[in-house]
Amino acid sequence: MYTESLFLLLTVASIYCGRTDRWGRAAAFGFLAALTRNTGVLVIIPLGLLLVQRYGWDPRTWFHLGIQVAGVALGPLLYFAFLQTVWGDPLITVKAQQQWARFQTMPWNTVTAAFQQLDLRWLDWLWADPDWTTLTSALTRANFAQGNAYDLFITLLFIPIALYTLWRVRPGYSLYGLALFILPLFSPSAVHALVSIPRFVIVMFPLFIALAMLLRNRWLFGAVLVLSVAQFAALLIQFGTWFWVA
Repeated sequence: MYTESLFLLLTVASIYCGRTDRWGRAAAFGFLAALTRNTGVLVIIPLGLLLVQRYGWDPRTWFHLGIQVAGVALGPLLYFAFLQTVWGDPLITVKAQQQWARFQTMPWNTVTAAFQQLDLRWLDWLWADPDWTTLTSALTRANFAQGNAYDLFITLLFIPIALYTLWRVRPGYSLYGLALFILPLFSPSAVHALVSIPRFVIVMFPLFIALAMLLRNRWLFGAVLVLSVAQFAALLIQFGTWFWVA
């Protein structure tokens, strides 16, 4: 049902094969990544920059390899053809997003909308009665999931990491990670502006490379470890008590 693990495997495999000059395999894995999720086509960014890095700016030196890399874009096209065959509409998945009340806007408007939708009343309930019953109550869990707090927290956490990625991680990786990060911010939901942002973030491996660089500081590593354990506990309670986790 969820494609994150497969998508991460295919994108990393594609870029790894490009780094090791196995361009046919890089293109094949990239094609499968783009077939898995339409954002997989963005793997062309690091692959294209790797080509230029290896063979220079003259297209004549890498044109035949570039044609293979361009084949990554056939992934979404093949999926559109499949949708046309089965449903008679190649854009049915795009139209399905209307069920989530999605609309198009600029990323900063998305973040602004998330602040406007923020609901932290569940924290008041926890402080007032911090026991297991309150923590696992349907009211607390519903507001934790739908109050936009966790999604906004993840977004605000990864904005500076994305900027650090541009500074410290190789350009092909950092631009790819930044593109993956920004794209969802162009289409928020009117009900829940940053819906599914945590799922989008976990496949952005360049951002986690930058995070690993930052965590060489032992104090920062300790702080993030505590924060990660707290997140794990909160999401485990959500999932273990049969509540939606996206």
